Amino acid sequence: MWKNTRGYIEAVCRELNGSFQHAYYNAAAVMLRRLLETLIIEAYDHLNREAEIKDGGGNYLMLSDLAERVCGEKGHKGLNLGRDSKKALKDVRQVGNWAAHARHFIAHANDLTKFQPGMRLLVQELIHTADLVSKKA
Repeated sequence: MWKNTRGYIEAVCRELNGSFQHAYYNAAAVMLRRLLETLIIEAYDHLNREAEIKDGGGNYLMLSDLAERVCGEKGHKGLNLGRDSKKALKDVRQVGNWAAHARHFIAHANDLTKFQPGMRLLVQELIHTADLVSKKA
């Protein structure tokens, strides 16, 4: 589903899948986090709503704050994603945060495989929302 989007998205997806296939699960979790951050930014950019996901200094927010906005929490408008996609985003953000920041956390295959169906749906919805599929594909 990520083919024929953008080169940098395809590269992140290849690295994510390669990390998982080689049992580098922390790396895969961090790459999943990066993919989601990128797709969320692309979706807001496409909708001309990028100001909603930037801090006071003009920097894009981290995944936890992005997820809050995407899901329409705390008074944010959110994106028009399905209930299952929103749940998947909330579920996976914690594993991505632990893999990136918790010094004693070591990810295992199950930490990621339990999210695969929801992640597939979420990624597909974000790609669609951001209109990332090349028209010449």
